[in-house]
Amino acid sequence: MVSEKPQRYFKSKSATDLRPKYQGGGLGAVRTQPRSELVLDDTTIVINQPASMSTVNGVVAVNGKVTNTTTSVVEVRVDAGTYATTAGTLAWAHVLNLNALSNGSHSITVRSKNSGGVVLATKTIPFTYTANTSLPAGVTLRDIDGGANYYGAWSNSYSTSPSFFPFTVWAETLASQTDANNYANIGVTGIIHLWDGPTAAQMDRCRVSGLQVKGMVSDYIISPSFSATYGNTLSAYIFGDELDTLPAPAGLPAWLMAGYAYGVIAGNDYYTLPTAMRDMSNLIRERDATRPVCNMYTKPLCIPTWGSWYLVDADRYMYAAASDIVSFDWYYIVDPYNTGYVWDAYNAMIQVRGYALYCKPVIPAIGITEVFSNAVANPTLAQIGIMIWSSIIGGARGIHYFNHNFYPGKESQHVLIDPYYTTLRNYIHVLQDRISVLAPVINSRFADGYLTHSGTINHMVKYYGGKFYIFAAPGAAGSQNITFTLASTATTTATVIDESRTLTVTAGVFSDSFANENTVHIYRIE
Repeated sequence: MVSEKPQRYFKSKSATDLRPKYQGGGLGAVRTQPRSELVLDDTTIVINQPASMSTVNGVVAVNGKVTNTTTSVVEVRVDAGTYATTAGTLAWAHVLNLNALSNGSHSITVRSKNSGGVVLATKTIPFTYTANTSLPAGVTLRDIDGGANYYGAWSNSYSTSPSFFPFTVWAETLASQTDANNYANIGVTGIIHLWDGPTAAQMDRCRVSGLQVKGMVSDYIISPSFSATYGNTLSAYIFGDELDTLPAPAGLPAWLMAGYAYGVIAGNDYYTLPTAMRDMSNLIRERDATRPVCNMYTKPLCIPTWGSWYLVDADRYMYAAASDIVSFDWYYIVDPYNTGYVWDAYNAMIQVRGYALYCKPVIPAIGITEVFSNAVANPTLAQIGIMIWSSIIGGARGIHYFNHNFYPGKESQHVLIDPYYTTLRNYIHVLQDRISVLAPVINSRFADGYLTHSGTINHMVKYYGGKFYIFAAPGAAGSQNITFTLASTATTTATVIDESRTLTVTAGVFSDSFANENTVHIYRIE
């Protein structure tokens, strides 16, 4: 995850960059569809969610797959409204704001088109819209990015259980079963990239310990026999790291490199074009549609002006659209080149989720040590904790640790199982246990319009089990006393989770103090 000079570069025969900007979609105006669209075969389109005949409300995630590899565009509409372009093609996703619908029966139609604009297939599913009348006025519910059943689109992937929240480490050798067990014992759920693998021995260790792997694509792991042997122990594919600033790595299969094309940042610095990310991801999907593709990016996606000399926003949208899972790294407070603040973990998440159109999981990488040999800071446990919490408050659907340290005297390639880092390991273990207990809340729907506040605070509101949960952390340095105003004007109490205290909510208003920028409070409104 820390960039090194690549050993060699590849160039495709075509580097055409269409750079479409993916748009969000509303319901739009009614229009009449061509008759041919009504009779096309729908078997090449799969709608994963919402389920046919389901009851929904608010803002919902819609996603699925297309099996026709000549598909260039996938579009979706509600009832007879205007079609909107989805993010992705062979695996596609979108968000629909249904708040304007009346209660009753409605439909979602998805259609695929080729590069010439010819409609290849359509599929329509019915659903029932029933407004949630128990919510305070002005409050609407919104699905988590991708929706609760997002991973259900793949038979070999992550769990769709509301209790599942993934914690993964980057680039492990996993030299023994003890190493795998040590990760699992502290709550780590998986590995992204097994070094010099995945090999059968590494995968066997992961399977025994229950770790899931996002594996670097090779002919070996994408084979049917490997898939049959390891199932969802291999939970996703990757094919490089920081590809918005680097070329594809050496050693990828020839069939995958057929989709590769590079651009030039400056001089001899090359990066993978967003069109290549799209094409290569689709080549993987054509070979194995049972696992998602996780693409690893870095600063051009998460820092507003970084990369603006060679990328435009349309590129960033395409990078995200190419991915089934979007991952990125920026080691905020230790980075000697782009030094940030702990609350940038929230800001970066909001930005990257925007490029992903809030319709697929975004998982950030968190630096838990100095990381760089010339780091500008040694992060404290409190700073590490608040960067993790700020990412979650920003909408992260998992946490990915950069598990290496290149700082002189503290070098390690296995930080969370290295005896030198016992204190850090114990802290991460306790924190992960706390997050896992709250996973059903974190994985529940957002409650938009429920909260306003004073001061500089980043927040997330969830609706779970008939109650509202507020997650809050500072967006600036120093102590703050914050007044929270709720959409409900009832007088009640707010339980502060894991702090053994309650606060009085008077006519929908309560206050609390935040000692410093490393403070997080979680409230349940009773």
